[in-house]
Amino acid sequence: MVAMHAIIGSLGGALVVANDVGGVTGELLANVARSAFVSGVRVSLGAGAAVALGGALLVLVLLRLPSRASRHGPDSGPGTGQANRGH
Repeated sequence: MVAMHAIIGSLGGALVVANDVGGVTGELLANVARSAFVSGVRVSLGAGAAVALGGALLVLVLLRLPSRASRHGPDSGPGTGQANRGH
């Protein structure tokens, strides 16, 4: 039972158990553990890249949108009404 937790818990644990088991079975366990680790890294890297790309695209879109001040003109912001001009 302890060996199962070591195998499932981490790559290092699986490699220690594979070394303890030895032989063909240990070699197969080590290969499967390494393969599973690399597969997990690939999935994580792909997900991280997708999030980073999505964020970059969002920033580009938001930077290209006109700001509120430019949509309403330079004199239409708060504090620019007739009462504040001293007329």
